[in-house]
Amino acid sequence: MSWEFDTENVDTSKMKGFVSPAAGFYHFQVTNVDEEGGNNGEMIVDAEVLAGSVPNQEGTSQREYFTKSASAEGRALQFAVAVGLTTVEEIEAAKNSRQNLSINFKLAEGRQFVGEVRDDEYNGKIKQKLDFRMYPLDSPAAARVPKCEGMLQQHADAADDPFGGPQVPDEAPGTQDATDPPADPFGGLL
Repeated sequence: MSWEFDTENVDTSKMKGFVSPAAGFYHFQVTNVDEEGGNNGEMIVDAEVLAGSVPNQEGTSQREYFTKSASAEGRALQFAVAVGLTTVEEIEAAKNSRQNLSINFKLAEGRQFVGEVRDDEYNGKIKQKLDFRMYPLDSPAAARVPKCEGMLQQHADAADDPFGGPQVPDEAPGTQDATDPPADPFGGLL
């Protein structure tokens, strides 16, 4: 006897498992974003290690859960800034004009950032978690973190501009025009 499966609603990402990186600073590429994927409606972000401060972690994956609550908004917005979906200036402008900010986190797929993974203890178990230290690749705070040089050339992607502008043209590494975000989007706050 055999079983027949309706595979339309099967989430295969949960079958692959994750080998999380050791605590350290890493150059990541976002591989998947599920804005409603968690059991409690959390956003799930998967990111692959491209390079980092701990040797032999390349190819490991970090799965992060972002809770949709007022107390957790800062961490999700910090991730959005790190992957270039918004800027600190845009967040401040929305705050000052008392307007909500809408971000399509699916646009983060394929984008790169630098983040710190730390060991987090919860209910007696140790789990790796992305700390609040998440930065754009060109941030001074990310300067000392080893990067995968081959992937840096793909950093200037052709994804839709989350600010509604035209697609980002391919640029030679190291070039920057006036529309690029500032080198430290956190203005030295972190």
